[in-house]
Amino acid sequence: MGDFNLPDNVTAEQVDAAHGEPDRDRVCMWCRHCIEECCDMGICDVKLKSEPQDFDSWMDVVDHMEDARVDMQVDSCAYWKEC
Repeated sequence: MGDFNLPDNVTAEQVDAAHGEPDRDRVCMWCRHCIEECCDMGICDVKLKSEPQDFDSWMDVVDHMEDARVDMQVDSCAYWKEC
């Protein structure tokens, strides 16, 4: 039986591949660099440590963390490493 709402013999992985989506086994959720945050969101350790920062305020720190946030079920990158 196929995935929900797809024709028989068609998988979600085939649909994702046809639309250029990342391999579900190589998304941030399964990456050693991902720090689980809440629900399906996380912080990428690689992005968080990407460059030295000299923050002037806590708001700058929060903004930097926001830039490192990833959707663990969708996002992937070239730095992916298995947990």
